[in-house]
Amino acid sequence: TGCIPSALHLAGITKTLSWPRSIDALAVNSRTPLLAFMVDEQPKPLLQIAPWLPSRRQPSCLEARLRSLLGLMGSLLLLLYLLIIGALLLLLALPRLLLRLCLKPAAGSFGMVVEYAYALRICRLHVNIMRTVQTRFMKRPYHSRFADLRTELLTGSGPCFIHAVPCLGDNFCYVLVDGSHPSSSGLPTMVVDPCDANAVENALEYLASSFYATNGGLRLEAVLCTHKHWDHAGGNEQLAARAAQAVAQATEESEASDTEALNFLHPLKIFGGLEDNVPGCTHPLQHGDTLRVGSLSLEAIAAPGHTVGSLKF
Repeated sequence: TGCIPSALHLAGITKTLSWPRSIDALAVNSRTPLLAFMVDEQPKPLLQIAPWLPSRRQPSCLEARLRSLLGLMGSLLLLLYLLIIGALLLLLALPRLLLRLCLKPAAGSFGMVVEYAYALRICRLHVNIMRTVQTRFMKRPYHSRFADLRTELLTGSGPCFIHAVPCLGDNFCYVLVDGSHPSSSGLPTMVVDPCDANAVENALEYLASSFYATNGGLRLEAVLCTHKHWDHAGGNEQLAARAAQAVAQATEESEASDTEALNFLHPLKIFGGLEDNVPGCTHPLQHGDTLRVGSLSLEAIAAPGHTVGSLKF
């Protein structure tokens, strides 16, 4: 008799019973058999959470046990899945950690790659791809405009005009014009880091005819290089050859020097770091050396780091 109340409780029967002292007395006092009473009694529906939701009912004992069993199995499977994935991540992280430890000494010496290997032609591949995208797909000759931009720097000897000329994929060449000495051969001019000789020459011709035609145009006298890499000094030798060609043509045609907006000094002076092996360098410089172009005087300041012989001016 002790287990029957528990069975009634688990079945969700909330009706209050006056439990007799014996089963025989229950059979005598009630015409309804006990098992029939347990089967016929329905669980009360649960209260609605909201009026627009369907009514709920209390799950039966079998449903509750089945739901508990399925929940336990699902949680165990989920736990097993997490353990397997975590173990795989740990196993995959160990080789990565070992590779990083092996890579660290090489990465610390990456400056050797920049110093020696970056000067190779193979390292220009990414720039060629960028230039192809700019010219063919973006329909832009260069990455920035320059034709309408000019900066004036006031110096003790007179004005100095500066133009930033876009080159390659994202580089700039800087044109410095001495505005204090106009002459028939043009204003003394120097360029800094002419990585793309064709772009620099086209820009100089445009600037000479647009900004300085009344001053006799421009006369390129010097090239300044901050360091030896091709994406800064790649146009040095081509500009020097172009200067020799222009002077030879001007000699053959005596009037050419008077009609050309862009003239060249030959031999073209190319300045670079003494320890940097700059392509076409004719005037190697050390820290503290000075150079003059027209009335402009510049001092070389050693800046080793990117390359051993890098300079600032």
